[in-house]
Amino acid sequence: MNKILIRLQKFIAERSKNSRREAERLIESGKVKVNGKTVTQMGIKVSQEDTVSVSGKNLKSKQEIVTLMLHKPAGVITSKSDPHHKETVM
Repeated sequence: MNKILIRLQKFIAERSKNSRREAERLIESGKVKVNGKTVTQMGIKVSQEDTVSVSGKNLKSKQEIVTLMLHKPAGVITSKSDPHHKETVM
């Protein structure tokens, strides 16, 4: 099975609140480790199997997005609650 490799800064940006540019600054400043080794240069590619940490905190795996479809009958509102006590999707 082939590993899908992506650039380290993209990996960091997808799994944190940082932009790619911020991720590049973190890499250059020596705050990023890949499989326990500090990385300070751009161009490194990583896969899902690699362990990436920023400032000592491991980045979690990218979560799978799940989309649900609902057939909403007439008279049912799309809300968690309704002050008028109508039936909701919940």
